[in-house]
Formats: sequence, C-alpha cells, structure tokens
Amino acid sequence: SGFAETGDGHPTHATPGERSADIPAGGMSPAHSKLFNLTSRLEAIGGCLKSQGFPDEVIELLLSAPRANTNAAYQSAWVNWCDWCHRRDADPMSSGVKEVLSFLAGMFKEGKSY
Repeated sequence: SGFAETGDGHPTHATPGERSADIPAGGMSPAHSKLFNLTSRLEAIGGCLKSQGFPDEVIELLLSAPRANTNAAYQSAWVNWCDWCHRRDADPMSSGVKEVLSFLAGMFKEGKSY
C-alpha cells in the first residue's frame, strides 16, 4: 500500500491498483527511477519510510503536517529534481552531494531558487 496526495496536499492510502512507491532502503536503479518521476513527493517519502519499517500511523502523521501551499512548492522542486536526475541517468533518491549542488547551481543559472 503506497500513499497518494489528496487535492489539499494531504496523504491518503493508495487504493488497490494504484502504483505504490515502495522504494528499497538503498535507493533504486536508474531504470526504476525513470518511472519514479510519475510518483508524487509524498508517495516517495511514504514508500521510503514504509520500506524502513515505520508504522503506517507514524507515516501518515509525518506526511500530513505540511500545508497545501508548501506541498505544491515542494512537489514542483521534486519534479524538477527528478527530471534533472533522469537526464543524467541518476537516482533521485540516492544521489550524492555533488549531484544536489550541481542541480541547485543549474536552477540558479535559470533564475530559479529553492
């Protein structure tokens, strides 16, 4: 069971048939990460926490804390990060500091900020 965002940005359990974001603790292969961009940020976080054994009620509490506007901003940054990683065949869930800083420098050059 994965997590999905409701219209107000709060997580809900994914219904049967929805794609779950269960991600191995060590990250995922670049092949899997290409599909991962379709996943929301909250699904990714929920999947990682679940794969590490966190109880569902703890995950739901952690993911319900941010406000909808914050979630929208974070989701936008998440999509940009995933796109950047995919163009470089990198895993967005296990990239290193060099990759993160290169991404941020590129966004800065484009006039964006995070």
